[in-house]
Amino acid sequence: MPIRSFDLVPIKVKNGFVVGKVYVRMVRAGIRTYYNIYDFKKKKNVMLNVFYRNSAIAIAEAHNIKSPLIEDLKRMEEEYSGHYVEMTYFRYLYQKTKHEQKKELYSMKFDKHQSKCVAIRNKIDAFILDARNNFQCSKVINNKI
Repeated sequence: MPIRSFDLVPIKVKNGFVVGKVYVRMVRAGIRTYYNIYDFKKKKNVMLNVFYRNSAIAIAEAHNIKSPLIEDLKRMEEEYSGHYVEMTYFRYLYQKTKHEQKKELYSMKFDKHQSKCVAIRNKIDAFILDARNNFQCSKVINNKI
């Protein structure tokens, strides 16, 4: 079942408490995830804005433990986002044009950005799943996918 706009997915962290919600919404650059977590030490909500649910959880954890890894995750997500936007743009141009040479050029550029997206996505997933980075303590509960 596909996730509808602004469906809430509760997040459970290692101490067992549900500490936040993930808001999933479709935008031009793919699935954007808003992770809203309450920081008990600072007594305020922290809004984290990234592209995929697993990254949102990892970035929230990195933020809470003041991990230096948070910048690496954010940088990879931004890099992924840039390639995703370019990929969708060239797909749009390919579908709109009738000129065969341009279609071939757009197809090549689409393939280039798509392969970069896949490589970055795999790199992000490996980064999060790496036991040395200590991000496995979170899990998604009430998964509606």
